[in-house]
Amino acid sequence: MDIHLSNLKTIAGKGVTLIENPKSVKKRDKKFFVTMVELLSQLDDRTSELLSIGIDPIKYEDPFFQIIESLIVKHYGSLKGGIILWWCGERKALDSKFYNLIDESGKGTIVSNVNQLYNFLNKMK
Repeated sequence: MDIHLSNLKTIAGKGVTLIENPKSVKKRDKKFFVTMVELLSQLDDRTSELLSIGIDPIKYEDPFFQIIESLIVKHYGSLKGGIILWWCGERKALDSKFYNLIDESGKGTIVSNVNQLYNFLNKMK
C-alpha cells in the first residue's frame, strides 16, 4: 500500500500539519514523467506496428492524442511540452540513438534516454 499525505492526515487527525520532503516531491515528479513518456512512446510504437501491417488506428487515436498533447503543453509549457512530444514521436525516426538538444544558453546536451530527457528539461527555465 502506498502511503500518501492524505492518508497520513486522516490517520494523524485534525490539526496536524504535514509537509512533504522536497526530495520526495522531486522523486514522485520524476517517476510520473518517466512513466508518462515511456507509455506515450509505447503507444507510438504500437501505432507504427499496426500501420506496418495495414491497420490504420490514427483516425481513432488522434482525438485522444490531441487531449494528451494539450495536457502536456498546459502542464510543462509549450517549449518543454514540444520537446517531450518530439521525443515520444520522433525518437525512432532518426538514425541516431543520441540527440544533441540545445538549451537556452546554446549548450548542447546528449539525450539518449528518458532520464536524460527529464534532467535536460529540469535544467531549462
